[in-house]
Amino acid sequence: MSTTAKKIPIGATIFLEGEKEFRQAITGINKELDTNKSELSLVTAEYAKNSDSAEALTSKIKVLKDQIELKTKKVKTMEDALAAVKKEYGENDAKVLAWQKSLNLAKADLIKTTNALDETQKSLDGAGQKTGSLAGALTGLADAAGISVPPAMQ
Repeated sequence: MSTTAKKIPIGATIFLEGEKEFRQAITGINKELDTNKSELSLVTAEYAKNSDSAEALTSKIKVLKDQIELKTKKVKTMEDALAAVKKEYGENDAKVLAWQKSLNLAKADLIKTTNALDETQKSLDGAGQKTGSLAGALTGLADAAGISVPPAMQ
């Protein structure tokens, strides 16, 4: 009998067909999100002294909308990956639980960004109302004083 033992692998990594593609897609989205995050930092820095201006808020809204689009794409990709992993391994496999955790975190991040967009939009709407109120007050004062206000200031 031979004294040499056969090497038998004890653990193995099994990749789901398509899992590599899901991971690559998510990595690509994450890179786009990093770029978008740097754009938001730039907007914040550019308008640091006037962060509540309509221009600053409008720029921030644009970047937040882009983030939401990317994060929605990421959540959809993760949902597809989770469904594929569940089909392959069953509900309680470690891979399924890991994908589910990642998906939950991605959804929470999407909700936070959506809330930030809503708050920024409210701030912009409030700034517009204040400007309208100020214009109305100035027009009222001018009328009371018998002064005509140019149309551009109304």
